[in-house]
Parts: sequence; C-alpha cells; structure tokens
Amino acid sequence: MSLFDASDKQRIEAAITALETRTAAEVVVAVVPHSGRPWLTRAFVAFACGLLAAVLLLDARPSADARLALLVEVAVTFAVFALFGVRALERHLIAPRHAAREVEAHAFALFARRGLYRTLGHTGVLILLSELERRAVILGDEAIHTRLGDEGWRAHIDAIVSAVRDGRAADGVVGVLGRLTDVLAEIAPPVGANENELPNAVLDES
Repeated sequence: MSLFDASDKQRIEAAITALETRTAAEVVVAVVPHSGRPWLTRAFVAFACGLLAAVLLLDARPSADARLALLVEVAVTFAVFALFGVRALERHLIAPRHAAREVEAHAFALFARRGLYRTLGHTGVLILLSELERRAVILGDEAIHTRLGDEGWRAHIDAIVSAVRDGRAADGVVGVLGRLTDVLAEIAPPVGANENELPNAVLDES
C-alpha cells in the first residue's frame, strides 16, 4: 500500500506545479515500498530460527526422528519468514545505517534512471520516500546542490520523515515543497520560457 492516495498525489502535484512556476527547478517526488532487498534479511533470520528450533528439539529429545526435526525446521522457517513480512516487524530487521545507505543508493539510481540530470539548467530535484525504512532523501543537480549542499536539505528531510512516522506523509511533502519554493526561487530563478521538462505526477513504484 502506497503512502499516498489519489487525493494526496493531486495535492503534491499541485505543489510541484506551484513551485516550478516560480523557479527553474524541475522537481520529481517518488515513493517506493522499500530500498535494497529486505527479503534477504527476512530469509536469513527465518532460516536461523528454523535451524535453532530443530536443534532444540533434538537436544530435548535425542531419540526424536530426524525427519520430525526437519519438518519442525521447515515449518518454523516459513512461519518466521511470513511473520516478519508484517511491515512493522520487518522494519526492525534493518540496521539504521544499512537502511540509510540503501535508501540513498536507491535515490541516486532513480535520479539517473529518470533523467533528472538532463535538465537544461541542471536544476533537477528528487524527493524520494522509502516506505519500509521510513526514510527520505532529497537530491539536487549541480546548479542547486552547489548552493545548498547536503546540509541545505537536512531540515526538509527531517520534516518529511517526521510526517511519515506520524501518518501524514503527504502533508510533510506538501509543506516542504512550499518552503523550498522560496529557497529555490532565490538560487534558481526562472529563465526564459521556463518550460516544464519533467512530469509533475508523483512517481509511485508500489
């Protein structure tokens, strides 16, 4: 299930349009269910639990049939794998540093794949939300990043993450887009016809 419903997406698209009329920035908002491959961690934990269950069974009942131990191992493995498929639990399997790296890597890959580096003024901006990790990344192309740097995005990223955790993801993104309008209007004012080079629709990879 995506962080945004149809109404949320309309609000965000309207905020992007409003921002781009006052600036040369080309903003893309994207939401993804997860970054990296969280199922690998689930599989490892599930296998470890299944193996432990089988060992404990054989330790408690040395005469137990090995086929029973195997059956227990398989059952526990599948049960634990399914249990940690619940997002609230799966999230706890991901180390914070690993989550940060994965979401940032996903953002850079998406920035390149969607051509945000190809805008005429190098003014592309990506706002990526990764649902499972409850993290956000904002990337700006050269003309904007050289003025803002990583720290220039920090407060805006924190505002989005806080809103996501409060169940107000769309409010967080719309609020940040509003605040970024003044910032980007100063460092990247519109030039010439100020054509819209990238779609304003929310990119939803759910």
